[in-house]
Amino acid sequence: DKPDIFTVRGTVSYFRNKEKDGKDMVWQYPSNPETKKKVVESGGEWLDESTGKVLPACQRRYILGVKVEDFSGSHFFTAFDDQGKSMLGKSADDLYELHQMDPPAAEAVWKQGLFQQCVFKVRAKNERYQDQDRVKCSILDCQPIRYKEESALLLEQIRKYGIAN
Repeated sequence: DKPDIFTVRGTVSYFRNKEKDGKDMVWQYPSNPETKKKVVESGGEWLDESTGKVLPACQRRYILGVKVEDFSGSHFFTAFDDQGKSMLGKSADDLYELHQMDPPAAEAVWKQGLFQQCVFKVRAKNERYQDQDRVKCSILDCQPIRYKEESALLLEQIRKYGIAN
């Protein structure tokens, strides 16, 4: 199936970064800076299992579960590294380090990312998982709402209905 691409103006209402019992969920992964593929720690170094290359350091990248709400309801989207940086204002490396050194400050970063109003470009694709179809939505782009441009767009759409002059 070919994915659908759409735009939604919504508000970030939740980041999946904690379990109900308070344990951390996966919100980042260590990667090879060149290939962006996952690496595993091995004796103080990092092993890229896909290439067999051993790296002295890794780069952490976001893989976020994000709940976005609009007038019609809410939906969970997946956001990756560039979108995570845009929403949280920090790289995954920086937030991971902050999380290790000062958990309350890291929690403040997560809270600061909430209730942002953004324009999201989203890819929706139907996938089959354990014999069930589900729609997986990934954020391709995330930009803060530019109210002047958005209001001009809405006024133009209203004019098309003949409601406003």
